[in-house]
Amino acid sequence: MSARALKLIGIITMTFDHIAVHLMTSEMVLYVVFRGIGRLAFPIFALMVALGFRHSKNRMRYLFRLMVFATIIELFLVGLWLTTGLNTTIFPIGSTSSENVIWPLVFGLMALMLLKKGTWWSYGLYLSVLVLPLFVRFPYGIYGIAMILVFGVTENKHLWLLLGTLLTGIYVLIPRLSDPSTFQPIAYLQLIAVLALVLFYLYNGKRGKGSRWFFYVYYPAHIGILVLLSMLI
Repeated sequence: MSARALKLIGIITMTFDHIAVHLMTSEMVLYVVFRGIGRLAFPIFALMVALGFRHSKNRMRYLFRLMVFATIIELFLVGLWLTTGLNTTIFPIGSTSSENVIWPLVFGLMALMLLKKGTWWSYGLYLSVLVLPLFVRFPYGIYGIAMILVFGVTENKHLWLLLGTLLTGIYVLIPRLSDPSTFQPIAYLQLIAVLALVLFYLYNGKRGKGSRWFFYVYYPAHIGILVLLSMLI
């Protein structure tokens, strides 16, 4: 299975997740099913970023492109916040979570680049990137950055599965143990992400055919359509 094929699976499963978020209520069985399917998406996108880091001819340009895209999405979400009152931005105001999954990809790539640099100042910035999720609320937080690091520092698929499973377990269980009163059982759905790690055994190391720009167009377009539909229903 090529990287393009994996990315397409990530796009499809992400869409299921966002359909549930925008068009369903949490009491619906289908909501839980669609959100469970959506748990496969992030590990796939994390792997794509790690592969981009490994194979990109110009990592700074790749990082800049991701940062610009994340900023555009964030401005779009700010616009939705101002018009609908629903805050899905990275700003910690309100109870809803951020929908801009591009930020953990940006900072995961940045962490890989700083780690690769190997200087005292780059290690300092690297640690700063790791603690950043404590101050802003982009999706997956430290877990998301760590997942990208796992895929970026090794090509061993067994380690991907082992460390990815460990990170996912920690991500789910620490909130459960630290504050059981606020823990939501739906968080257990994140354990389904481990299935994506198993899927990576089918990855053949090839890029595959397809436009790299498709995701950059599809991501904001499908969110905009779903938000519009949610306002009309």
